[in-house]
Amino acid sequence: MHRIIHFIVVISFLSICAFSLHSCKDDDQGNGNCALQVEALLPLEEQVYASGEQIPLNIEFSACSPIQSYLVSVRNKKTNRLVFILSEFANESIIEVDTSVILEVNELSEMDIEVRAEDSEGNQIEEVAQSFDLTPPRGNVMSLRFNLFYEGERLLMNQDYTYPTGETFEFSRFDMYMSDLSLQNIDGSEILLSDLDYLIMTDAYRDVDSAQEGFVYKTAGIPAGNFESVKFNIGIPPDLNETTPSSYPVSHPLGRAGDYWSGWESYIFASIEGRINVDVSNPDLEQGIALHLGSNNAFQSIELEEAFTFSDEEGESQVINIDVNLEDLFINENGDIYDIVTVPQTHSLIHIPQVMVLSNNLKNSINK
Repeated sequence: MHRIIHFIVVISFLSICAFSLHSCKDDDQGNGNCALQVEALLPLEEQVYASGEQIPLNIEFSACSPIQSYLVSVRNKKTNRLVFILSEFANESIIEVDTSVILEVNELSEMDIEVRAEDSEGNQIEEVAQSFDLTPPRGNVMSLRFNLFYEGERLLMNQDYTYPTGETFEFSRFDMYMSDLSLQNIDGSEILLSDLDYLIMTDAYRDVDSAQEGFVYKTAGIPAGNFESVKFNIGIPPDLNETTPSSYPVSHPLGRAGDYWSGWESYIFASIEGRINVDVSNPDLEQGIALHLGSNNAFQSIELEEAFTFSDEEGESQVINIDVNLEDLFINENGDIYDIVTVPQTHSLIHIPQVMVLSNNLKNSINK
């Protein structure tokens, strides 16, 4: 009798468990719409906007439990550069981001709206919520093609080269700030094309094919005119160099915290990095190179004599080749060679004299 009662109890227990599991499963299915979700209401998919036009961003996040944090950013797919970012903490189950952004491009670009969010249960979402196209302003187009050379050959990152004093070394980075890009008209007037930008040239010199193309910086919307020269600065004007990255969004050229040194109270105008073999008994390139040029002393102005004309008809283009011979970065006009073995890295104010030498050499390395 006891065995029968025990059997009935066990069967009842299992039935209850089965019912509970089934109910839980039904509950999960019924609450499937409570998962952390995002919907891009604006812009519409594949909408086309013009450079300088106001672009609406209407993104809605929803979840069963409160959303703790969210991020909305816009990335240029061609350059892989973030051009807008909004990141906030929150404590709501439904969050609507309703804002707008003005973006500028020099060539047709596809933009991805990237979103991230996390709720109080630890659920996360990370995806591209929407895409849209951005067209350059109408008008003529001028391209600056930066051609990096070393000893007469196209530069390649992570390739062995011979330093002027005989050591084997390689480049792994060459990036810089460019400011006040303008055209000088033959009548004496100037047209400002770009006040400030950060040129990431490194990626263009990672393989042979892209190195042959060089790093191309385009500006569009240029009116008709007869031009005789191109001007730009390597570095940031002193008034802007007094500011700090915290004053800008991370998508802004001056929002790059990794390219600012508080000890210098300056941005890093140019970053030349790599490795060198200073121990000849060891074949490895064991010493890191980080020649970072900053402070107002490193500010350099460049003027390239280049005569060309844009007519009244829009859609004309002009390519200006700028050859940068990087062996001249290490040798000044008097033939003095930079002592890279003693100072392979410029990281403090005591290196300002070396920074001034290198910044002058960099200016002179540009074929004018």
